[in-house]
Amino acid sequence: MNKIKTIILTVIITILILAVGYLISNQLPRQSFGSAPTGFLATEGSSSLVTLPSQTARQIFASSTCVSRVISHASTSLRYTLVDSETNPSGTNGNHHSASTSVSYDSGIYGCGLWRAFNPSDTQVTFTITEFRGFR
Repeated sequence: MNKIKTIILTVIITILILAVGYLISNQLPRQSFGSAPTGFLATEGSSSLVTLPSQTARQIFASSTCVSRVISHASTSLRYTLVDSETNPSGTNGNHHSASTSVSYDSGIYGCGLWRAFNPSDTQVTFTITEFRGFR
């Protein structure tokens, strides 16, 4: 009888140790995959000039592999979405991008899926988009 109690106690302690280890490992920060590791350089990049008519939404990025993306120097503020499944951006929906600014979006934080932009102003807007891929 003593041997059975020892085995049961050992099993219970082992299960508790495994459960605590599992809970602790899920609480630790995880590395984001998709962006270049710190100190590495992008090996390839491409830029495009985008003209967006007033009150219009348009797809601006569609690839699924990138290191970072840059939206540069729009003459008016823009709204944009960063997730494939989101609805089109509008005057009230989407992230805000201030006029005359350049913002770099690391793919480890913002992802690399389908992005759309919306021009809420009453005039056409032209801006540059750049996507960097690969790293060394």
